[in-house]
Amino acid sequence: MLLTARRRGVKLYRTLFYLPTLAPPVAAALAFVVFLNPGNGPVDQALDSAGLPAPLWFQDPAYAKWGLVLLGLWGVGDAMIIMLAGLLDVPRSLYEAAVTEGANAWHRFRYVTIPMLSPVILFTLVIGVITAFQYFTEAYVAGNSASGMTPGDPSAPLGEPQGSLLFYSTWLYSRASATSTWATRRPWRGCSSRPRWR
Repeated sequence: MLLTARRRGVKLYRTLFYLPTLAPPVAAALAFVVFLNPGNGPVDQALDSAGLPAPLWFQDPAYAKWGLVLLGLWGVGDAMIIMLAGLLDVPRSLYEAAVTEGANAWHRFRYVTIPMLSPVILFTLVIGVITAFQYFTEAYVAGNSASGMTPGDPSAPLGEPQGSLLFYSTWLYSRASATSTWATRRPWRGCSSRPRWR
């Protein structure tokens, strides 16, 4: 709503909101690992200087989720463009009629803007759910980088991984990807009885 107002510099603000979307997911994840570094990251240094506790972020399962949430909010430029187009498409005549009837700013937003934006909100919600189910690259890169491993490193230890829950999930994924195609297609291999299909 603020970006639809006609004021000086609004095009610059729209550009600044959209710019983080242009960053590749791997680069954004690595940048957040640096910013949220528990040792010398700028965020933890600012919290420490303010007298607040500095969390371990991606190395602590309790705070790794919040780090991923911040990383996901970093790229809201696509949703911003869709919502901005929907807001600019609302006819001005509806707002003028609402003002004539004595509606205040909240009534105009509740009874004019929201109903006119309902298809756009539904579309953005569906796209957001699809994107959330595909949210893997950032978590994989951030988990491996925070634990000191290179993503896809074949020399990773085969024992029980140490570190955060995020790293444990990426370790399981890397071990599952390393299984052979034959063993994946033939799960009965090595069993005493082979299943029979009719």
